[in-house]
Amino acid sequence: FIDFTYIGSLGKHKGVDTLINAFKQINDDDIRLNLIGKGYDEEEFKQLAGDDERIIFHGFVDNRNINDYYKLSNVIIIPSICYDNSPLVIYESFTTATPVIGSNIGGIPELIDDGVNDYLFEAGDVNDLKDKLLEIIDNKKSLTQLEENAFESIPEKSLDIMTDKTIEAYRQLL
Repeated sequence: FIDFTYIGSLGKHKGVDTLINAFKQINDDDIRLNLIGKGYDEEEFKQLAGDDERIIFHGFVDNRNINDYYKLSNVIIIPSICYDNSPLVIYESFTTATPVIGSNIGGIPELIDDGVNDYLFEAGDVNDLKDKLLEIIDNKKSLTQLEENAFESIPEKSLDIMTDKTIEAYRQLL
């Protein structure tokens, strides 16, 4: 099995419908899509997934247990169509040597070295995302290399970077 996982809010702005549509176009019984989170579009996404048993909605997972899902996942997918600044999910993925497929939007491409530690796709492009999923499915050796490179990609001082960005966000709110 190859486990693809999405972790975040289940809203259209996060591109979850793009992910489900791309996944459903792949005819392979040895893959799963794990969707972790809650959100205002959850019911619509469940209808979109239909009777595809490979798509599993896990609901909200407490932060104490989220690391288990990173470890079980082969690839984390960040299909955002909004401008995420510096998604924590990418940093968390790297610490568990889990490669990422992410939208080429906002701060995501700043953290992803396309084809080395992860893959980028055009935000909202179902076919481009499907192609990236197929690259991993069809070439399992590349997955092993992506995993090794993902762990080595943890940016130096990444905790400092995230702390600074969080403090700056609070300053802007105040």
